[in-house]
Amino acid sequence: MARHPRIGAVKTRLARHTGDERPYRLYLGFLRDLEEKFAGGERPLLWAYTPPESDFPSLVNSGSRCFPQEGTRLGERLLRGFQRLFEEGFERVVFMSSDSPHLPEAWIEEAFAALHDVDVVFAPAEDGGYNLVGLRGVHDLFSGIEMSTPRVLDDTIERVRALGLAARLLPVSFDVDEIEDVEKLRVFLSRDTQSLPHTRRVLEQSWRD
Repeated sequence: MARHPRIGAVKTRLARHTGDERPYRLYLGFLRDLEEKFAGGERPLLWAYTPPESDFPSLVNSGSRCFPQEGTRLGERLLRGFQRLFEEGFERVVFMSSDSPHLPEAWIEEAFAALHDVDVVFAPAEDGGYNLVGLRGVHDLFSGIEMSTPRVLDDTIERVRALGLAARLLPVSFDVDEIEDVEKLRVFLSRDTQSLPHTRRVLEQSWRD
């Protein structure tokens, strides 16, 4: 799940502290690192982008498939994305946030493996949401859930239980939304010196405290 980046219209919570240019460059780094991490792998990489009228496909590898998100609210866009891909014949689908490029590839593999045994898999985020959700069939877990609140994951799990579904949780991580999250990302990169080269370059060259 990704947004077409425009200066002044991406990572706006970060921009309150840093101005518009640096969050824009940082998010471009996220997209490029995600492309390199997952394109050409065992499973197809698909970009679900917003806004629909944007030229997002020009930002990523020409071999990667892109399709516009449908709907006005995030929950609606997630549900329609799952519906679209299951209708195409996919048996297991995992959506992850482009705000979390640091999620290990091993977690993605774990998510797909878990979907052999359970209906839903989440990677919880520290802010109470989740930065990954996977399904092995269409279930409306999202309608009526108020997104961007500390109760997003809890409310969604309540929906899972109400529908009689089985879920599994991956380890907790973070989204890069706030200025404090940039420091978490720096710490991650200091421990994993080989990953996210484009993001690392942005932080080293154009991001100054």
